[in-house]
Amino acid sequence: MSHLACYSRADEEATVLVVSGDVDTVTAPALAGQIRARLTTPASTVVVDLDRVAFLGVSGLRVLISAYRQARRDGVDLRIAATSGRIRHYLTVAGLSPALR
Repeated sequence: MSHLACYSRADEEATVLVVSGDVDTVTAPALAGQIRARLTTPASTVVVDLDRVAFLGVSGLRVLISAYRQARRDGVDLRIAATSGRIRHYLTVAGLSPALR
């Protein structure tokens, strides 16, 4: 059974969305909604923190690619924080290395 949890914190510089659990076909739509909600806030920088993500599937990568493209169109600096070598590799292969922090 897939599990995803998200919470956010914000200051005057950025909104940080902390994600934990599995990002797969079941949970990816929820993640998309969470990111979309943060991209519409007044913050000019949105950070998606994936350090607590155990599994990132293709559906999750699609969500992140779509969010990155939307953020660029809207003038929002979307950053992705990931320390797991495996997840960083997936993000790099997916073309998201400019967003990695």
